[in-house]
Amino acid sequence: MDSTVTLKHLVTREDWSCAFGVMKQLRPHLTDIAVFRVQMQHQHEEGYRLLAACDEHAVLGLAGYRTQTNLLYGRFVYVGDLVVDATLHRAGIGARLLDAVRHIARDASTSCSIPACIWRWRNASSTIAMGCSPKASLPPVASVLFIFQLVPTQNRESDMAVRNSYEL
Repeated sequence: MDSTVTLKHLVTREDWSCAFGVMKQLRPHLTDIAVFRVQMQHQHEEGYRLLAACDEHAVLGLAGYRTQTNLLYGRFVYVGDLVVDATLHRAGIGARLLDAVRHIARDASTSCSIPACIWRWRNASSTIAMGCSPKASLPPVASVLFIFQLVPTQNRESDMAVRNSYEL
């Protein structure tokens, strides 16, 4: 991946407008940029953050995430949107975005983050769920859910551990 690619959070209506074309590749039901901006504003107010990989001309990829707490995982960072422009797949942009979110999760507290991924086949009647690392090769027809769980630990190296499996 070109070193001129930078990561930045998109926080304004203008930023979100620039991200619309790439996000639409992931969410094809999005057809109106004005509605998208309003939705982004609502989600931003609720804690959703949109991290973009950009070059000097365009948004190349996006990772949308939020911090949540529930009984199953405790406190965690949930990545609900991850997309890279179709012309740039396999350029390392998605991995770079996920790595940045993992660091954001780690820096959010003294806890570390444990990456886990669940994928769900869109074109199959059954669901396949398995743990994998952010750099794993994912099938092109998969929807990906990444959770960075924040758990106390004395060993910062253990943040690279991966859960074996999840039930959906």
